[in-house]
Amino acid sequence: MGELTKERATASLPIGGRYRLIDFMLSNMANSGIISVGVLTKYNYSSLLDHLGSGSEWDLNRKNGGLFILPPFTSGNLSEPRGKIEAMYSAIPFLSRLQTDYVIMCDASVVCKIDFNKVLEQHVQSGADITAVANREEDDYSCDGQDVSFEFSGETLKDVFIGQREDKSSLMSMGIYVLERERLIKLVEEFMSKERYNLEKDFIQDGFINRGLKINVYEAKGTVLRNRSIESYYKNNLRIMENSVRREFFGSDLPVYTRVRDEIPTMYGDGCDVNDCFVADECKIFGKAENSVFCRNVILEAGAQVKNCIIMQGAKISAGVQIENAIVEKNTCLSSGVSFIGAPNSPVIVQ
Repeated sequence: MGELTKERATASLPIGGRYRLIDFMLSNMANSGIISVGVLTKYNYSSLLDHLGSGSEWDLNRKNGGLFILPPFTSGNLSEPRGKIEAMYSAIPFLSRLQTDYVIMCDASVVCKIDFNKVLEQHVQSGADITAVANREEDDYSCDGQDVSFEFSGETLKDVFIGQREDKSSLMSMGIYVLERERLIKLVEEFMSKERYNLEKDFIQDGFINRGLKINVYEAKGTVLRNRSIESYYKNNLRIMENSVRREFFGSDLPVYTRVRDEIPTMYGDGCDVNDCFVADECKIFGKAENSVFCRNVILEAGAQVKNCIIMQGAKISAGVQIENAIVEKNTCLSSGVSFIGAPNSPVIVQ
């Protein structure tokens, strides 16, 4: 995520105005009745800790279970984790204390709506070693180095690819996996002893090809927004404003929870022109805005123009400023008369 994650974790990036990326996966867990959640952090996680707090918004401030923040460096190793397996090694004490039979691992940067009860039910019925949640992407979807694709021959899993997909009909992993808790602990300890740290490459792909690992793939329906780059994050924020996507995420009986700030409503001044925008609370809108996302406490002065932008919390856009196809960082103050114009596929970051 480049400059966007220089001082914050990817999971704490704002999306849809008042939400953070991690809110969607935590809400899926809360709506599925999950009461014990461990959040593996990597670096720059102070904003994430501030957002999560005690976990009360997701009903995770409880005596039995609850929300546990699992920072790195608990084993005395001060280097950045080299993969998910090494990151989970520091979580073994947490996993060992759990009384559950199964563990669900999720990528917090993926935005979707999913019922984990249905995933677990299919996993148990399949008798597989691990279940991967995946979806079908558009034909023009471009894989990156993290993507895992599953190729089938009929209903039989034929091959597992990383960083590519041989067939446009392949299911693409969403970074969500289900397996037995004790098996997860054993595989982490075993793979750490062999200096193998990549869950998808060293365990899933190699296990399927060379060691007979039985993989069940659960096909998720609906919209899946992967936030792997500045471009995808920018496009996904704007996609949430589409009618079908907005209704899917926010119009169901399964709400998306986030930290409540109890701030004053947004004020729209005389003469403002706002069209197709997501606007959070405590903003002051006097200028012109089109197809943009405003986080909390943003000031848009009269005479300022914003189009196809993400304006983060506390930013101030002065009169005479023109911004298009841009991401304006938190607490940025833009003086009168400046102009920032990015490309639709390559937004400019203003800070």
